Amino acid sequence: MRPLGYTQEADRILASYLELVARRGFREYYNPLTVDGLAARHFGWSTLLVDLVLDREGG
Repeated sequence: MRPLGYTQEADRILASYLELVARRGFREYYNPLTVDGLAARHFGWSTLLVDLVLDREGG
């Protein structure tokens, strides 16, 4: 999103994702209505967060 000029939107999504993982931990997926973490722990799409943060920080 950032390369296309949607920096604020990308920052908002990343911030909400950071909050979700801080509350529920890394999970394979989350219930979209309750945001409960489901299935595997420490695995899944939420681990992509590490790459997003590193990309944002230039790492």
